[in-house]
Amino acid sequence: MHTFKGSNFKAAPEVSTEVPTMSYDEPGLLEHDVGDTSYRLDSGKQGTALALSTRPVGSWDWSYETEMKWDGKSLKCRAYDYTLLKELSLAFRKALEDAD
Repeated sequence: MHTFKGSNFKAAPEVSTEVPTMSYDEPGLLEHDVGDTSYRLDSGKQGTALALSTRPVGSWDWSYETEMKWDGKSLKCRAYDYTLLKELSLAFRKALEDAD
């Protein structure tokens, strides 16, 4: 973070636009199909978020999409609509319950 001399103003930290390298060799936290798309959740950057990847149903090639937040009840992400987030949240909550 940069501080400008003679000011209390601090510039925002630089944001990385680099796409994280994901390993799809191991099972993800969740794989869930909605329509003709498969969604996969993995542990995200430094374990503080969840990484979302997608692929067409029946394909082997995952594509990283974005990171999401989990508040213990639902997934949060501005890039996706509420209906999809609600369905993925329910599937993730069930997967967590089944893992216990």
